[in-house]
Amino acid sequence: MHVEASGFFVSNYDLAVRPRQAVVLSVELAPRLSEKQEVEVRAEYTDLDPGQTGSARLLTRQQLDELPWPARKDVASLTELIAPGATLSHDNFIHFRGNELSLHQFINGVSFLDNPQVHFSPAASPQIFDSVNFLSGGLAAEFGNRFGGVMDIATRSGRSLDGHGSVNAGVGTALNRDLSADYGGAAGRWGYYCFASTSESGRYLNPPIRNELHDIGYGVEGTA
Repeated sequence: MHVEASGFFVSNYDLAVRPRQAVVLSVELAPRLSEKQEVEVRAEYTDLDPGQTGSARLLTRQQLDELPWPARKDVASLTELIAPGATLSHDNFIHFRGNELSLHQFINGVSFLDNPQVHFSPAASPQIFDSVNFLSGGLAAEFGNRFGGVMDIATRSGRSLDGHGSVNAGVGTALNRDLSADYGGAAGRWGYYCFASTSESGRYLNPPIRNELHDIGYGVEGTA
């Protein structure tokens, strides 16, 4: 955030705001005077908000990009790594605190009750996330009657990419291959962002069988 006013020094702030979180920020600007002034700023940061009864963890796009690719390849892998109490069951569905139907997804404020699964459900790719906030406990009424946890997602904007994109490819055993690409930019007042991915896998069931004839699947996903 960039703040400037006539007769004062410019101030720049870096802050991460959870999706749809209301924030009141007080900004103090140092006046441009002829005499020398010194300003000492002291701040403390904590991952836990003492005003909440449950825990929350916010990941920005920069933090997501710093994770290894297998951890952010799909929603199930990301949730298992980041969200407290989340595990993958034998069928690769997400179990949140022991219940297969207890994870509630919000994408740009819209509720989706599908349980994310690597292959069998239409889960959004973490590649399109601008930020994701995992909440476990102390859930607000806006999230409905879901007792396990919430994954609150805000998607990327093409304006932040400024005419850039990325390509990711992965290969592995048992026909485990995937390819994805995204690109975004701005044209006048409008921003645009596109994402596409394709994958094939011979590991649809656990454990995989070496000569399984019908245990092969293909998937295509796109977002604009």
